[in-house]
Amino acid sequence: DTGCRISLRCPLRPPEPTPCAVPASMVAIMDVVVLSLSAFFGNMGVAVTGFGMAIIYLLVFQLAAVIQYAAGADGQSFKYAVFVQSLSLLAAQPLLLWNAQISQHGSLPLLLLMIPATLVATPLGQLTGEQVNTDVVQGVGGVLVTLIALFEFYRNWALILELLGIRKKAATRTSIKADSTDPPKGGQRKMFSGRPGAITAKEGAVRRKTLRDGKEVSTVYDPRAPVFFMIGSQRSGSNWLRTMLNEREDLAGPHPPHVLREFMPILDKFGDLEVDENLEVLIDHVCTFVERNQVTWNDVHDRPIKFDRVRAADRAADKIASMARGLAEGEALKPIFYLLSVFDHIMSAYAMANDKRTWICKSMGMSKFHDALLDFYGPGRLRYIYLVRDPRDVAMSFMKTPVGDCHYHAILTKWCRLQKLVIPIMEQMPAIIKEVRYEALLKDKQAVLAGLYEFIGARRAGNLLRLGSVLAMESQEQQTEKAKGGAEAQKAAVLSYQFKNLVRGQSFAVLQMAKWLQGTDPLSTEEIQLIESVAHETM
Repeated sequence: DTGCRISLRCPLRPPEPTPCAVPASMVAIMDVVVLSLSAFFGNMGVAVTGFGMAIIYLLVFQLAAVIQYAAGADGQSFKYAVFVQSLSLLAAQPLLLWNAQISQHGSLPLLLLMIPATLVATPLGQLTGEQVNTDVVQGVGGVLVTLIALFEFYRNWALILELLGIRKKAATRTSIKADSTDPPKGGQRKMFSGRPGAITAKEGAVRRKTLRDGKEVSTVYDPRAPVFFMIGSQRSGSNWLRTMLNEREDLAGPHPPHVLREFMPILDKFGDLEVDENLEVLIDHVCTFVERNQVTWNDVHDRPIKFDRVRAADRAADKIASMARGLAEGEALKPIFYLLSVFDHIMSAYAMANDKRTWICKSMGMSKFHDALLDFYGPGRLRYIYLVRDPRDVAMSFMKTPVGDCHYHAILTKWCRLQKLVIPIMEQMPAIIKEVRYEALLKDKQAVLAGLYEFIGARRAGNLLRLGSVLAMESQEQQTEKAKGGAEAQKAAVLSYQFKNLVRGQSFAVLQMAKWLQGTDPLSTEEIQLIESVAHETM
C-alpha cells in the first residue's frame, strides 16, 4: 500500500573453496634454502673449477624453477634471483680482493676500461629489464646459462667426478726403466712411502690442471714451447732480471733450483738409474731438495708446492723411454739424462702450478751441460739468455755476499771459466742465445727488455680467467716496473743482503754502474791489477 518495493535478497552463500596455499613461513624458508644453496654452489664452483659464479648460481636456481619451486611466485622472479646472487657475490668480495693482492696484481688499464663500461651498462641493463618481459629474460638467460654450464662441466668432467668420489684416478705407471712401457702387473704399487716429504699417489693430485680422459693436461703449459736458461756468472743482476721476466703472463721464473749443479757430482751414489728403486730415490731427493729451496716455490695462489713423486716418476719414465728409442742396440742412456728428466718435470710442474706457458731456469752455470741440454731439448726448444757484467764489479759484489768464493783470484778464475763455456755456443748456434749486458740493463732496461721479449717470443695470454683481459694486457713497461713489488722479489729480499736490490726502484741503478771505479768504496789499484791479471784475456 505504501508503494514501497521490497526486494527479497538471497542469503549469502559461503565462499567457494580455494586451493590450499603454501604458508608464507614455508615459502620464506624455501626461498632461503634454494637461494642459499645456489650461492653456496656458485662460490664452491668458482673455487673448484674457476668458471663464473653467476653461471652456477643461476643454473641451480633454474633447476629449482624446473621442479616448480616458486614458479611465478611474488618476489621470486628471475630478476630477484639475480639480485640475491649479486648480494652473495658482494659478500664474498672482501675475501676475493684480499687473496687477489690487488696492490700487486691490479691492472690500471683494465680498471680504466671496466669502470666506465660498468657505469654505462648498469643503467642500460636496468632500462632494458623494465621494458622486456621477465619471462623473456628468464628464458634467454636460462638457455645461455645452461649451455655454458654444460660446456664447462664437459671440459672438467673428469676432475668433477674425482672430487665427488664417483671416479677414481687412472692408475699411474710406475715402471721407469728406459725399455719399459707397460704397467706393472697387479696394479699400481705404493711408492715413496715413509720417506721425508713423501706423499701417496692419492694425495699427490696436482692442482692447477684440468683432467681430461684421465690424463694430466694443463690448460696453459705448452710442452712444445721453448725453455730458457739464464747463463753467465752470479752477481750479475740475474735475480733482478729473473723477477722482471717472471712478470710475463707466459713465463715462470722461480728461484734457481741448482739441481744439476748439486746432483751431478754425486749422481753415481744413486747407483744404476735403470733400476726402479734407485731412480725413485733420486726423484725423492730432488723433489725434497727443491721443496726446501731458500726461496719457497709457490703456486699461483701463493701456496708452497709439494711435488707428486709418483707423477714425477711417470713423466721421467716417458722421457727416458723416448730418448732410449734413439740409442743404438746395446748402448746405455747416460745418467745425466735421468737427472734431466726429473729436472724437466720439476720446472714444468712449477710452470703449470703458476698458469704459465713455459719457464726460465736461473742456474747460471748450466752452460757446463750444454751438450746434454741440446740433446735433451733439441735446438727447437733450447734457448739461452747470456747475462754478462764487468768482472771487476762481479768480484766486488761477491766479496760482500755471505756465499761464494771470497778471494779475487778464485772469483775471477770461475768467472773466466763460465764465459769461455758460453763463447762456443754464441759462435756455433747464435740463433738460440741472446746476450744481455748488465750495464746496458742499468742504463735503459726497457730497451733491453724489449729485445728480450722479442727473443722470447710473442706474449701468450693463456688462461686469462683470473689474470686479466686481452683487451687490457699490461704493457712491457708496466710489467717491468711491477717486478720490485712482485712475490718473487719480496720473498727473496727478506732473506739476505744480497737480494735487497730486488725491491728497490730505479734509483739504485745509478749506484750500481761501474762501482769498482766510481762507487763509494772503489777498488784499489792493487785489486784492479790482480783482477785484470786473471781476466784480461776473457775481458
